[in-house]
Amino acid sequence: AALFGDSGEGNALGMEHALCAPLVQGGSFVGVLILARRSGRAFSREEQRIAGLLVNQALHAFQNARLYSEIERQAITDDLTGLYNRGHFLDLARREFSRSVRYDSELSLILLDADHFKSINDLHGHQAGDEVLRALAEICDSATRSFDIVGRYGGEEFVIVLPETPIDVATTVARRIRSGVDQALKVGEQLEVRLTISAGVASRTARTPDLLSLINTADQALYAAKRDGRNQVKIAQADDSKGSVSQLDRA
Repeated sequence: AALFGDSGEGNALGMEHALCAPLVQGGSFVGVLILARRSGRAFSREEQRIAGLLVNQALHAFQNARLYSEIERQAITDDLTGLYNRGHFLDLARREFSRSVRYDSELSLILLDADHFKSINDLHGHQAGDEVLRALAEICDSATRSFDIVGRYGGEEFVIVLPETPIDVATTVARRIRSGVDQALKVGEQLEVRLTISAGVASRTARTPDLLSLINTADQALYAAKRDGRNQVKIAQADDSKGSVSQLDRA
């Protein structure tokens, strides 16, 4: 890395002498290493050489940190959609479920599935199908709050945990997602694909033993939405592990 020598203009930093070195990696500027001396002599050539070694070490540390961050990101996110993958979603959701039990706070869950997704792959190809899933993920993400937990549960199925949220508010979120999806989605520059979703909504009660029971209750509601014609939201109360569908939203 090239060093800028002692400029003798360190007063901008409240110092008498400053030695600056750009941090450049792969042709991209990533930062500046600044060594400053409050008073005394200027930096010698030997000190500038040592600073050059520090620059190399700083770049190596930066590269390692960025690599670790990328490995960590890949371990918890779904490659296609950028949402949490199933494993990490379940980890986070279990914590929220436990917190909800501990503080007796409300917790709701939405399970949704793209309708007739196989036909999209068959008609337009898997690349178009991937674009549709990415668009659906963006709609789910934009319809939720920063502290809600949104994950790809598997295939074309997505799941959302909404902490501190009663079932009527969660239902509004599910309706918002359904309405946002129920339109022609632009895939690439020319293709438009019609997509609808079905969703099941459930909320934790005192009789919900664990997170998987809550997911199962929402799944029962989702199944009912599929059975009754798709493109709708079913609402269930999580009174037991089987779930009880109590309302249908066709709006």
